[in-house]
Order: sequence, then structure tokens, then C-alpha cells
Amino acid sequence: MELKNDISFKNLTVQEIYEIILPNLNYLKDSFAFLKIDDPDFKDLILNEIIKLKESCLEEYNTNLIFKKIEYKLEIVTKEMLADSNNCIKIVSNFIEKKCCNIKNCSEALKSVEDISQFLNKYNFEVNPDNMIELLTINKLFNKTLKLIFEEYYSIISESDLETVFEDKFLILALYTYKYLNNMDDQKESDTLVDDSIEASMDSIDLYLRDISRFPILTFEEEIELAKKIENGDEKAKKKLVESHLRLVVNIAKGYVNRCHF
Repeated sequence: MELKNDISFKNLTVQEIYEIILPNLNYLKDSFAFLKIDDPDFKDLILNEIIKLKESCLEEYNTNLIFKKIEYKLEIVTKEMLADSNNCIKIVSNFIEKKCCNIKNCSEALKSVEDISQFLNKYNFEVNPDNMIELLTINKLFNKTLKLIFEEYYSIISESDLETVFEDKFLILALYTYKYLNNMDDQKESDTLVDDSIEASMDSIDLYLRDISRFPILTFEEEIELAKKIENGDEKAKKKLVESHLRLVVNIAKGYVNRCHF
């Protein structure tokens, strides 16, 4: 985004520059609203970037340069939070809330999902089945958005695979997960063999559920033994304990989603 009325700030103080550019930064704040950065922190971020520019000894720096620096910094923050397993789903859910808040029909729902998918691709964040289950469990607006799409395409989807109707991998996984969590899988679908291309891409929630079913349920004694190994830093034991509880996680998630019908 190029700003109009570009101004040179060479001889101005940090505070003077801040007060001049602040009105132009509403666009950025809205674009990165999913980060939930409060006003004091947003101000500190702006001031820090202005200080860096002043200390860089550039002969000229202006509104557009500062804007681009702040935008780049916000993109870095986004990448870092998406790379953090403790924050990534919250960030994605916040973005979904922003995109799905005023959807009224299937066309708008598809456009919103497309925007979400482009956002994820931009930051190279791939939503896996675990992520999708969590997103649909915590985000009512996302459920409502997928419900509009599912209802519009129900007659087509019921006669063919989602992969033959849609191309976007994020949307396909979202719809498969929505169907499963809302108990919409019929016997015909469950008896259908999965073709090689779907299995290779691992885009189907059905494949994920089949995959986790191979992990045996642990006995109490086995869980105690694994817990002791985990305390000693055994990553393999930690992985085994997590995998053995994946089916329980899915079943708990189904219970919560079914309380949120629209």
C-alpha cells in the first residue's frame, strides 16, 4: 500500500513522526487485527521502528518507508506466532473470526474460506487434521460458514467425493472434518474405498481417523511407565502417549461441536 501525501521526516523528532503517521496506520492495525495487539504495544512497535530508522543514518526516510517497515515487522510477528505451537491455532482462529463475522450466503462463505486459505499459504502454515478439529471445536463462526457451503452443495457432495467438487485443500479438509464432527458420514461413504490420489495427499479427515485407529489404547500401567520416561526427557515416550489418546481427543471434540448447532 502506497500512502498519499508522503512526507520527509529527516529533521523531526520520534514523537513528531509518530503523531504524523498514526492516522495512516489504521489500515495496518485492521489488517493485522488477528494478532490482538493492544494500543500500548502497537504504539511501542511503531516507535521502535521509527527509532531504528532514525539511527540508520538514512539521508531520507518518509511515510511510505516507515509504513513498509512496520508492515514487515507485523508479518514477522505473524510468522513467529504461527510457528509457536502454543499460539498458532489462536492466531488462525482470530483470522477466521475476522473473515467469517458477517457472512450471509454460500458465495460469501466460499470467498471467506478462500481468503483464509490464501492467508495460510502466505505464511506457509499447513492446517493438519488435529488443527482442523480444534478450530471447529472452538470457532462457531467457522462452523456456520462451512454449514452454508455444505447445505448449498449437499446434493452434489452426497453423490461424489469432495475432491471432485472443490480444489482447495484447506476447504476440503474443513468440510470433511465438519461432516465427521457433526455425524454426517453415511454408510455408503464409509464403505467407499479411498483412491490413491486422495490417500497420497492425506487431505481427508477419514484417512486421518483411520490412521489414528492403529494406535493401541494403553493400560494404566503403561501410561505410568510412559509418564516416568517423559519426566526424564524421553521424546519417543511422549509421542507414544499423545498418539494413544488421539481418538479420545476426537470424541471429546465431537461432543463440544454438537452443542453448537446453528
